[in-house]
Amino acid sequence: MIPLPPQLRSYDHDKEIYRIWGLVQHSQPVSAEDTVGYHVGVAFTGKHEPESYKENPVQSYRIFGMTEDGLWRITESSSPFMARRHIRYWTNVELYLATLGGENGKLKGERTTTENISKSGAAVFSTLELNAGDRVEFVCEKYDYSGIAVVCNRIQAADGRFRLHLQFVDSIFPVELLRPEKPKVRN
Repeated sequence: MIPLPPQLRSYDHDKEIYRIWGLVQHSQPVSAEDTVGYHVGVAFTGKHEPESYKENPVQSYRIFGMTEDGLWRITESSSPFMARRHIRYWTNVELYLATLGGENGKLKGERTTTENISKSGAAVFSTLELNAGDRVEFVCEKYDYSGIAVVCNRIQAADGRFRLHLQFVDSIFPVELLRPEKPKVRN
C-alpha cells in the first residue's frame, strides 16, 4: 500500500492509499551522509495477487509484457529467483561508446548514457547498430574508466529506444565511486 498520486494509478484514483501488488525487481542498500535505506525497484502487477500465489506463496514469478492498462503482466517462473553476481545501479552514467573494428576499418561512436550499470556490465541507450559478440570501448571520463565490452544483446524496448546489454571483459567498473543522491524530503 502506498500514497501514490492519482495520475500514476491504474484504478482507485479517489482512495487515499493505493493498494497494489508488485514484483520486486531489485533491492540495494544505499546511504547518503546520515541516511541509510534501500533503493527498491517494483514492477506493479495489479489489484489482485496471482491465483497460484494463494496455493503457493513462495512461487517465483517473472515479467512477460504489459497489460492494456500499463501494469506488468507476470507468469510463474520455472526456476527460483537467483541473485545477480553484481548489484545493478539504476543510474544514468554519461559515457562515450566506440566500436572496435567496423566496416572498412571505419570506427563509429556516440555519446550516450547507461540505463543501469554494475561492476561487470551495463545496459546502455544506443543508436549504434551492433550485434551480439561485437566489441566496443566504453569510456567514462567522470569515473576515469575505460574498458572493452562485448555486446550480449541489443533490444528495442516498449519506449522505442534501443539498448545494448554489455559485459566488461578486461576490467571492472568502479561502482564504489557512484554516490547515491540524498533522498528528497517532501513537506
